[in-house]
Amino acid sequence: MKMLKRWLAFFVVVVLLIGVAFNGRSPIAASQIDKVNTTEGAAAEPAMEQQGSEASEAADNSNAGSNGDTNGATVQEIAPDTQASESQPAASIENIENGTAVHQDAMELKQEVKDENGEVICTVTANLQEGTFEADTSEVSMEVAAVEPNISEEVKALMETTIGEGQMLGEYFFYHIIFKINGVPTEPGREVKITFEPKDYQIADVKKARTFYYNEANSIAGNQQAEIIEITQKADKIAELQNAGQSIDNIDDYDLAEIALRDDGSADKIQMEGRRSTIYGCYLEEPKPEEETADGNNSSEGEIKEEETEGKTDISGTAGPIEDATTLQYEDENVSVMVSANREGIIPADSKLKVIPVLPDDKKTKDQYKEVEDKLKDKAKNENYSIAGFLAYDISFVDEDGKEVEPDGNVKVTMEYKKDVIPEEVKGTEKDLGVTVMHLEENGKGQVKKVVDMGADAGSKASVETTDNGKVKKAEFVTDSFSTFTLAWQEYEPSLTDYANGSVRTNVNSLGAPEHNKRIKYNEKDKDYTLTLDVTGKRGKKTGVDVLLVIDKSGSMGLNDNGRTDANHFNLMPTLKNTVPTLVDTILPDSDSVNRVAAISFSSDDYTGKDISTDWVDYNGKSGFNQKIEGLGTKGGTNWQLAMRNADKKLEPRAESENKKVVVFLSDGEPTYRYEKS
Repeated sequence: MKMLKRWLAFFVVVVLLIGVAFNGRSPIAASQIDKVNTTEGAAAEPAMEQQGSEASEAADNSNAGSNGDTNGATVQEIAPDTQASESQPAASIENIENGTAVHQDAMELKQEVKDENGEVICTVTANLQEGTFEADTSEVSMEVAAVEPNISEEVKALMETTIGEGQMLGEYFFYHIIFKINGVPTEPGREVKITFEPKDYQIADVKKARTFYYNEANSIAGNQQAEIIEITQKADKIAELQNAGQSIDNIDDYDLAEIALRDDGSADKIQMEGRRSTIYGCYLEEPKPEEETADGNNSSEGEIKEEETEGKTDISGTAGPIEDATTLQYEDENVSVMVSANREGIIPADSKLKVIPVLPDDKKTKDQYKEVEDKLKDKAKNENYSIAGFLAYDISFVDEDGKEVEPDGNVKVTMEYKKDVIPEEVKGTEKDLGVTVMHLEENGKGQVKKVVDMGADAGSKASVETTDNGKVKKAEFVTDSFSTFTLAWQEYEPSLTDYANGSVRTNVNSLGAPEHNKRIKYNEKDKDYTLTLDVTGKRGKKTGVDVLLVIDKSGSMGLNDNGRTDANHFNLMPTLKNTVPTLVDTILPDSDSVNRVAAISFSSDDYTGKDISTDWVDYNGKSGFNQKIEGLGTKGGTNWQLAMRNADKKLEPRAESENKKVVVFLSDGEPTYRYEKS
């Protein structure tokens, strides 16, 4: 394996549990809620609430005898629309056994949400593309299920963490959408257009409306904590692309939302694109009442107190009575740090905000600075960037005894610099650097257990405002624990796309000075000069990329013996076969490309007869390459060690190539076979 370790510049693992685009998720099982009848193909009440004193009073009345914040609504089944139309043939296992292929046509699924009085309060529609499911049209259904009370509270709390300063959570609704085949929860293979038609849902400003979906904790998306992911509105995405000077021709490639209003300002349709069975919804940001905003701005017992510490200024905020403790602030000559919570009790009572800049030349923090530097560099080793410089801060809450305490939920941290900042080691560089927020998460003993790039974690809502020359003006992020946070300046290595399109070239300094001739002619008539200059230089040699696709063809990548998907058979091979040609087109865009691509397949040692091992092909070999991918079958177990041994052998002939070496590993799960030590 020594050759493999030397050749692989980076290793891309694409886990195809539900789809190549990281959009697959494990289904969330719906649970029955007390006093609510949940039926197959139709479900129970939504989570829906209106804010404000009058709305709260109305909600209390309507929720009498109901569970959670559901307004007593129920979901009624619409039999004609929930399943396929009458003209669609019913598929079954017998059809498959008789050689009849299942096929799902483009279709519409619809269900109504009704309150306790039988009044329709929302209609939910899902429009499915042809072939979204590997099933017959008549077998596909949708269930709009009740959201469990504990999950409902969690989603509400997550919504509140996104609300801006001076704003509050307004009206919202969310429903659990579950897609099924013959009653069994099944994830769609393509994006689904989900449309909500709520009754009397007022939206004063669509820019203050947020559409979202929910990721449970430890989902396949990689999030450790539960999160809600905002679905960008189409109008906002178009504006973003146009402002960046980019084309909007491919706007349909994005998963977006659209909100249509009636003349009276109520929502007509709220449409969003989803790729899994989960919770979808919409919420509004509304201005806080003037008296509440005024209280938040007036000096009170909750205002900060300043303290001087030896060696540096450590100005800590002290929380007053619990009902006032929503914001604490730190300030020194360089930066103001504000920590805020949208719910009482999150910031511990009588606590102080303590912020210590971690500096390399301060005897109290130099060891900590070195540890932070080492941890950031260790993380960068496994990524396609290096750390050009950083600024670090040790942030914590401390109680009256000086003991560190954690917030009881998510808080928002805002860092505003009085003068734009950049690390000394980065000053004057002409490199194009990125800036992100890194969190050095600690265990119970105060030891760093993990470095989290909060800019890449959607749940952290991290953002960094910079100037054109890379200086930071402001940073914001959301966290539920404190330790050391850094602003890290990253220098990125060329990506796979950069190599694929030939934008990476030999350093021009190695080419020598170009040949040139300069001639000056005096024009006597016009009393001026004509300067002629010709330059002949060498063109930098392209550095390409050699991409090896390592493809899992184990039995779980296909269907079971009955021609169906189940807990052990995900049928992801059709998705892979549809995706690989697009990837190959990116790697081999034209006949001038110096890139090469090859593929090997694997499962287990007892099933190698139908494995493929293609040649290293160029642009002209794409067609034959794709045909070999198309011919792959599925059988056997999953042996990653076998795959890596074969990958090592496959890379050997390309040892003399100057191209970057990249392995793309395509598998649907954990290995089931391995070699025993000898």
